[in-house]
Amino acid sequence: MPAIQVYKSNGVMIPVDEAKQARAYICPWTKKLYATKRSYLSHLKSLRETRMHKRARDLAFTRRLQGLWNQPDFDSIIQWIEANPDVFWTLADRSCWHSGKTKWAKVRDEFGIKIQYLSLDFSESISNSHDCPHTGVTNWGGDRKLPDGSPAPRGYPGFGGRISFKLTHDTPSFCSDIFKSTRIHTGTGGGGGNNTYTYRVSFFLDDWPGIAKTVEAERHVHERAQTIAALSRKSTKPFQKKFSYGTDPWSRG
Repeated sequence: MPAIQVYKSNGVMIPVDEAKQARAYICPWTKKLYATKRSYLSHLKSLRETRMHKRARDLAFTRRLQGLWNQPDFDSIIQWIEANPDVFWTLADRSCWHSGKTKWAKVRDEFGIKIQYLSLDFSESISNSHDCPHTGVTNWGGDRKLPDGSPAPRGYPGFGGRISFKLTHDTPSFCSDIFKSTRIHTGTGGGGGNNTYTYRVSFFLDDWPGIAKTVEAERHVHERAQTIAALSRKSTKPFQKKFSYGTDPWSRG
């Protein structure tokens, strides 16, 4: 058989003798081709509306999360989490493995989350080796420099401890993904069976204006008390604040 000249594109071959040069329109975002200007403009309108809807959905979702971040204390945070399971379903869905998409979609209206245990201690320097507040930077290894050349912080004020929670359904990805974008930073940990999970957890003050306001007020009272104690030549103590909720699943009692 004789060889012929062809045009090739994306695995398709067209004999040169059969090809016809014509004007077409290509979308710079999707790379799809359109034979007429009318169909191309219709595509752009649909694409623009789709992106506008996505931005609107993302904005509405962020406003939901702002309601979480503005809670005044950890009891209120727990209540918010348990009252808004659809938020955590959505976060898991965003990280969902392709094979689990269909199954996960079916449990949306049934999904729930229950906080079983939360134990936290305040620290002026919660490690930022892996996570940081939205206003800060991570500093794995401790040798990071800021844009002005000064050393990056090795930590930020906040609370650290452990969290345990129970889900109504298996997640379609890593379980800790349900807290992505919530500013609840989970660390080491994992599942303990029966859809129950325990992780190290961090809350940075800069991420939680409601809690930061409460801590600042309590710290101010503490500082005044310590000043009076110092003037009276009594011993002083550093500021401390703890929070404990539920029963530690790892306790043997």
